[in-house]
Amino acid sequence: MIKAIKHISKKTMDRWQNITLIFFIVGLFILSYIAGNLKLVNFHTAIVLTALIFLPNLLVCIMMYIQADAEQRSQYRIQLYLIAVFYTFVLFWRLSH
Repeated sequence: MIKAIKHISKKTMDRWQNITLIFFIVGLFILSYIAGNLKLVNFHTAIVLTALIFLPNLLVCIMMYIQADAEQRSQYRIQLYLIAVFYTFVLFWRLSH
């Protein structure tokens, strides 16, 4: 699996990340409208759905980290740490309610 990831071109990875970011942004807009204006989703469910909407981008970030050289890995590592903090916050916050 890791060998297959390393053979994917950088251009393809960038394209995948752009697509997943657009999916995340559109998903947030739709979720904001459904939860804010229509009041069909409560706040707790919206937080969990936000985490689920971000999962494709997380997978692409992990794939880019695997493919990166040593210099770029430090940049991706910081990004993955921030994502881990976000998911930890969502998990603890969700379990506390």
